[in-house]
Amino acid sequence: MAAVVAVGSAGCGSTGRSPQARPSPVSSPVPAFTAAMAPGFATVPAWSQDVPWAMGFTSGGVSVAPDLGLMVMQAEAGFIQVVGSSLAVVSFAESTGAGGRFATVQFRSVATGALLSTVNLPTDGAFNGLYSDVVGGRAVAVVHHGATAPATQAGGAAASIKVTSVYGADGSLVWTSQGHAIASGAADSSGLVTFPNGFPVYNGGYTVRHNGSPDPNGGSYDVLDPAGGVALHIPGTAGADGKQPHISLAGGYALVSSIIQGQAADGSASRVSLSAYDLGHGAARVGQWTEPAATAPGGQGELLAATGGRLLVAWPAPGPGSKAVADMTVLDAATGTASTVSGIPSDASDPAALGAVWDSSTGGLTVYEADTTKSGPIFGVNLASGTVTWSLPSGQAMLEPVSTYGGSVYAVQLSTASVPASMVTIRDVGSGFPCPVAVL
Repeated sequence: MAAVVAVGSAGCGSTGRSPQARPSPVSSPVPAFTAAMAPGFATVPAWSQDVPWAMGFTSGGVSVAPDLGLMVMQAEAGFIQVVGSSLAVVSFAESTGAGGRFATVQFRSVATGALLSTVNLPTDGAFNGLYSDVVGGRAVAVVHHGATAPATQAGGAAASIKVTSVYGADGSLVWTSQGHAIASGAADSSGLVTFPNGFPVYNGGYTVRHNGSPDPNGGSYDVLDPAGGVALHIPGTAGADGKQPHISLAGGYALVSSIIQGQAADGSASRVSLSAYDLGHGAARVGQWTEPAATAPGGQGELLAATGGRLLVAWPAPGPGSKAVADMTVLDAATGTASTVSGIPSDASDPAALGAVWDSSTGGLTVYEADTTKSGPIFGVNLASGTVTWSLPSGQAMLEPVSTYGGSVYAVQLSTASVPASMVTIRDVGSGFPCPVAVL
């Protein structure tokens, strides 16, 4: 099987703006592209290439159409990402010898589709995700994949490990977690801190290391810069009430949060204490505050996004029953002022389950439910005003944004029992309801 990678321009209706200028078509014949496109999208790709795809598609153990499988894969993990002037494309081919299949990451010119380089991921591991990032002004591709660790790293026996590897737009290796110790979560375990999915944290070139200690509250944390130096040291007792803090990274900033335990036995009167640091300017503290409203028991603050000197911070507030819902604040790094975001949908998920994409042309943020098994609301946030500018209620559609530009959000609308998967364009105007969609 071969997957077709096609690049073209897009917009929403006759007034929609394209996410980028359309490149000149290549002179070689363009393979047929049969998918129907939403109004405003070019019907003929600027260029198109076949890539190896030795993989079937299943959902719940049942085979599904390739178009649906590709869209769900893009929504959940990303297999195509723009990385500067390149396009990073994951493909799968049958391996020789031991059998099975292996993944590669092709780096192609966005303008022409020309193959620039190919990175072969370990044949003994699995591809788990791809996203783009920027390190010191350089566009990079961050890949999550599996590998087999040597006995010395695996603690006496070879074992499967989760690896974060980072590549430049030309396919050159920038950084990898392979060979680094990984913290297990125990108080006395030292090593790189991982996301909940088990892959080492990496954002903007920064990673987090836990320095273990036999004392449950004695360990400390270091935020490491792209060169491996310590950009920020956080004592294990830096949290409120001398508790272990929680650290999240975004856009060159670090957020350190902890819980101030309430007097109620169930923790319902607890509040979240937050401190933000600018890692690119000597880890200067740009904000420190305690949210006056109660937080859900066991909840922590999360830095969802940071751009233009403004940070979008979320934490879980008590919701109906035992459910936690998101509450949010925008921190102005220049003044240290934290302002509550107004208009957040009442059923927005726990911040740990949220994702955010940034529109570089407008500065707007789109916040969405990152767990594709749930149907949470999707909404836009204006960081300058601290308001929700539009929203789509939960239950209306399961939307996973792929990219955003010019005030429009391009998303995959996941299929349901009655509605097939489709591509949707959402405009940041009026109610924010989707433009007419094309069912693929």
